[in-house]
Amino acid sequence: FNPIYIYQNKEDQKEVILSRRTYCIEGSSVNEDIFKYKMIERTDDESNKITFLFVSRLIKEKGVMELVEGFKKALEKNKEIKLNIVGYIDDKNPSSIDAESFNKIIRSIPEINFLGKRKDIHSLIVNSDVCCLPSYYREGTPRFMLEALSTGRAIITSNMPGCNHLIKNNGILLNKITPQEISKAILDIVEMDLTVMGKNSFKLYKSVFSEDVVFNKIYEVYLQ
Repeated sequence: FNPIYIYQNKEDQKEVILSRRTYCIEGSSVNEDIFKYKMIERTDDESNKITFLFVSRLIKEKGVMELVEGFKKALEKNKEIKLNIVGYIDDKNPSSIDAESFNKIIRSIPEINFLGKRKDIHSLIVNSDVCCLPSYYREGTPRFMLEALSTGRAIITSNMPGCNHLIKNNGILLNKITPQEISKAILDIVEMDLTVMGKNSFKLYKSVFSEDVVFNKIYEVYLQ
């Protein structure tokens, strides 16, 4: 028996050496019957703020607190933005964020909404303009980011293994996960053409991460 190891990013393939028989198949695709492309449709309605979305477990390493603080800073210069946070606080996880501190901050900022644990992620993405995951630990390839690409949304993510191969003219890559850097990224991205970046996200998904690409690569590995 000679096992084969499949990694979701090239950094893990290079650094976590378990066998010579290793392959990199980036990402694991998403359910494309649900996460379908939907072009951003914006209006001139003053109440139609640019919406940012974060979906993840609410642990420190996902950068959620830095995102909240960065968003607060961005609001000082641009009030036409809002942030929706989806996830849950796991008190049993030592890396979980402090619920009391988190809720205290959220209550003081009307433009930040904590939606808790949700199942309608595609609908939330469709009704957003930018999807954010400022994770500062190693990922495989985050499913939320793939769902954002497949739906055709611009993204902000970090220059970390598992995340850094998701940016190709479709968003902003954070080199530092600080409130200052996140604030700058938020203010910069609202000045960009989000429709074009959304289309670029979808193109990247279809060419690298789609069911056709990923499943065929896995099939080819099994044939060897």
